[in-house]
This record gives sequence, C-alpha cells and structure tokens, in this order.
Amino acid sequence: MTGRRPTSWKAHRLPEPATENRPDPPQPDTHSFVLRVWIEEKCDTSGEVRWRGSITHVPSGRTRYFEDLADMCAFVAAHMEASGSEGPR
Repeated sequence: MTGRRPTSWKAHRLPEPATENRPDPPQPDTHSFVLRVWIEEKCDTSGEVRWRGSITHVPSGRTRYFEDLADMCAFVAAHMEASGSEGPR
C-alpha cells in the first residue's frame, strides 16, 4: 500500500444536530436527582397503603429513603444550600 487515498475518497462532515436535540450546557447551580416512589404495604383492616420513596443526588451518589415529602424536600434543600443556591427568588 502506498499510503495514498483513493481518488474517489472525499471527506464528509456529519450534519450538525438540530439545536433542540442538544443538551443544555452545565450550570453551576443545577443538580440532578432520581426520585423513586413505591407502595410498601397495605393494611388489610383499614385498606390504607404506606408509600415509601428514595431520592438520589446524581453527582454525589448519596441516597436518602423517606416516608414523607418533607424528608425528600430537606434532602434537596441541603444539596442546594451546600452549593450556594438559595432557591427561588
């Protein structure tokens, strides 16, 4: 092989993806969380169900399990405060 390209070879540039398909650029005060909610048990006598949940802070991998939304909100707030985010204004 001589190391030369065949004469029929042309360089092709791939088309740019549409702007709406591009992910948002990283923002310093933005956090990602994964929230899971499930029914853990059902009380046969009252018919009430207990729900549980877990929330994971994606960048750190920290997970908290909770039984009410206040615990979940506290977990999110703690991560936002730690990064210097004060929340909505």
